[in-house]
Amino acid sequence: MKKRLHTIIGLWVIIVALSILAFNVSSFLVSSDSGIPNDFFTFYLASRMISDGDDPYDPSSWVEGHKEYSVDFVANDTFLYPLPLAIFLSPLSLLSLWDAYRFWFLVSIISLITSLVLLIRSEFKSLPISRTIPLLVGIFLFRGTITSLLFGQISPFLLLLIATSLYLVSINNWLLASVTLSTLVLKPNIGGPFLAILAVLFFIYQNWKALLGLLAGSLTIFLIGSIYSPNWIYNFIQISLAKGSRNLGFAPTLWGVSGALCSRKEECALVLGAFFSLFIIAFVISLFLRSKSNIANPSLISISLCSATIVTPYLWSYDHVLILAPLILAILRMDKRGIPYWITFSVPFVFDLFALLLIFIALRVGNDIWSVLIPASVLGMLVFQLFRSVLLPDRLVAA
Repeated sequence: MKKRLHTIIGLWVIIVALSILAFNVSSFLVSSDSGIPNDFFTFYLASRMISDGDDPYDPSSWVEGHKEYSVDFVANDTFLYPLPLAIFLSPLSLLSLWDAYRFWFLVSIISLITSLVLLIRSEFKSLPISRTIPLLVGIFLFRGTITSLLFGQISPFLLLLIATSLYLVSINNWLLASVTLSTLVLKPNIGGPFLAILAVLFFIYQNWKALLGLLAGSLTIFLIGSIYSPNWIYNFIQISLAKGSRNLGFAPTLWGVSGALCSRKEECALVLGAFFSLFIIAFVISLFLRSKSNIANPSLISISLCSATIVTPYLWSYDHVLILAPLILAILRMDKRGIPYWITFSVPFVFDLFALLLIFIALRVGNDIWSVLIPASVLGMLVFQLFRSVLLPDRLVAA
C-alpha cells in the first residue's frame, strides 16, 4: 500500500511539473515572433466559424477568417478535416485565440500522460515508478510527440482515444471500445484505412458487437455533420482529393517509398503504392486467419493501427505519435515475458534516436519518406510477439 502511494505521488509530481512546463512553453510560443502554430489556428478558426454559423469549407470565408486574426500565411484554401471535428471543437471559440492555445497545449500534455496510464492499466494493475519513468520520458522525447505539441495538432487527443479503447478491450468491453475507435474517422487519412482493416478482422472473427460499435459510432459522427451542412461529405471529399494529389508520393508511407522508387512518375507510384499497401493488408489478415490467438487481445487494434500508418497515402511525421500506443504495449509485454529491464526499457529511447536519425536522412535526401520505417518497426515487433508460433518453426518457438 505504501509503495503504491509513493507511485501515485510520484506520478502527480510529474504531471504538475509537466503542466507548469506546458504553460510556460505555450506562453513563450505565443509571445515569440512565430506566434500561434498554423495547425492549431486551423482548428481554432474552424471552431469559430462553426460558432458564427459560417462554412469552413468556403474559401472566401476561410481567407477572411485569417485576415480577422491578422494571419498573413494561408496554408490551405479551406478547412481540411471532416466538418464534425469543427463542430466538436466549437467550445474552443469561447476562449480568445491565445488562451485557447494555452489550454490546448496543456490538455495535450495531460492526454499523453493519461494515455500512458491507460496503456499500463491494460496490461498491469500497477507498474513500479522505475518502469513508468522511462516510458514517460521516452514518450516526450519522441519526434512525433514534439512536433504534435509544437504544431498544435490533434494527435495527442487521438492517442488518448486509442489508449482508452485498448483499455476497454483489456476488460472485454468491445462495444464501447469500438465506438471510441470510430471517432478516428475525424482523422480520415489514418482513421479510414485503420477502421477498414479493423472492420474486416471483426467480420472474419464474427465479432458483431465490435463491428456494430464501429458502424454506429461512424454513422453518428457523419449525421452530426449532416445536420449542420447536408453537403459536407461531398465538399470534404473534393478537398481531400485535391490535397492528396498534391502530396502523393512524398508522405512517410509506402506510397512515399513508391514515389521514390518510381522517380516521382505518378502512374508507376500509384500502381506500386497500391501493390505494397494491398500486400501488407493481406499479410496482416492472413496472419490472423492462421493464428488461434484470442480475439480479445489488444494486438488486434495495435497491428491494424500500425498497418494503417504504413499504407495510408497521406500522413506527416507528427501522426506517428499514434503508434506510441502499440509500441508501449509491445514494451510492456516484453517486461511480462521477463526480458531484462535494461533491454526492455531502453526500447523507447532506441526509437527516439531512430526517429532523430531519420531526420538527418530526410535533410540529406530532401524528403521524409523513410520515416515509414518507424511504424514498420513497431509492426514488426507486434507481429513477432503475437504470431511467433505462426512465423517460426516449432523447434525455434520452443527454444
